[in-house]
Amino acid sequence: KEKCTDKKKITQMREFAVVKGSKGEDKAKELGANYTTEKDIVHALLRVAAGTASCALADRLDSSQMIGEGTQYENLVYTVAFNMEEYSVGFRKDSDLVPAVNQFLAASFENGTTKEYAGIYGITGLVLTVSQ
Repeated sequence: KEKCTDKKKITQMREFAVVKGSKGEDKAKELGANYTTEKDIVHALLRVAAGTASCALADRLDSSQMIGEGTQYENLVYTVAFNMEEYSVGFRKDSDLVPAVNQFLAASFENGTTKEYAGIYGITGLVLTVSQ
């Protein structure tokens, strides 16, 4: 864990495992880090668990159910975020679904459902507060 917490020293790591074509690969290139690509996140995490890679640059949402206590990779931990991704819902212009979805999302934030489900998936810290 301690090896992968300093963004400035992270490029000195022995080797990163990243998913080919992912944002993790883009970040490894940007950092000038030594990395190898894997076909999917499971194989990237497996490399770290096996000790053949120091760290994995992986999507936190995708990996949240695979690392930590009670998972197949319980000795792996999340350490540092490089950038946040935002997700959106799109509709056709003038769609009558927009008000209904906005109302649903607002109610989900207000009644705690969003944080409840974030807790189930281990991503509570990624939930932003929304103001209207």
